[in-house]
Amino acid sequence: MLKKLLQQLYELTWKTTGNTNELLNPGSQTISKKFPSQLQKLYSIADGQNEEFPSLFLYYSFMPFADAIRDKEMMDELAIQEKWDEMAEKEGLEDPWWDKDWYPFGLNSVGDLLVLDKKTGKVLEFIHDSPEREEQAESLETYLENLIQGLESEELYFDPELGIRDLKAEERTQLAIDASIEARRKNRWRIDWANINWKQFWFEVLTWERPEGFGFYGRIIQAFTFAVGVALIFLFKWLYAHFKG
Repeated sequence: MLKKLLQQLYELTWKTTGNTNELLNPGSQTISKKFPSQLQKLYSIADGQNEEFPSLFLYYSFMPFADAIRDKEMMDELAIQEKWDEMAEKEGLEDPWWDKDWYPFGLNSVGDLLVLDKKTGKVLEFIHDSPEREEQAESLETYLENLIQGLESEELYFDPELGIRDLKAEERTQLAIDASIEARRKNRWRIDWANINWKQFWFEVLTWERPEGFGFYGRIIQAFTFAVGVALIFLFKWLYAHFKG
């Protein structure tokens, strides 16, 4: 089944470019038995993809098996050294930061990973600077099926240079960013009188920091107090030198 799904995905993506170079590497004959059976089957069909070509998965390239092993070992070691389990428990995170039963098979341009959970068989997304581990599919087969269905229904799009993309999701993200920028622009000159902590305000003024709750006026206050402070320093120096003489 995996072989058929991978072939369908290949035909909907790389084959459409007309490029005669191979996207997928030949299947690996030396696969670790520690890896989940689904990944063992996948890597026996194709040992990842050529890294110079667009990603085969949604925003993720298909990692060669050697890279998958390397990243798996590295993440396991980091989890122990940096005590990620204790950190996740202390911070009350719903998901573990890293689980020893997670096996990577996808990598994006910023180092995030697509992993398969050996216990549940689910495909998860490991974002290295976020505590959330979003479920992508119930299984590896389902994940590939979803990509194929998305491409066939045109909900997903294959870019010959970037790989599979979700244009609607990207559009929603951009709209959210634009809305956030617009909200910040509107609130730039607004002073939040109700929530200003005046003790904190005077402390920030005396330490030449930007007062919170004053919007862009906070920067003006910061610049003014800094200028006054510098002027006073020079004045005291002048007075000291003048009267000392």
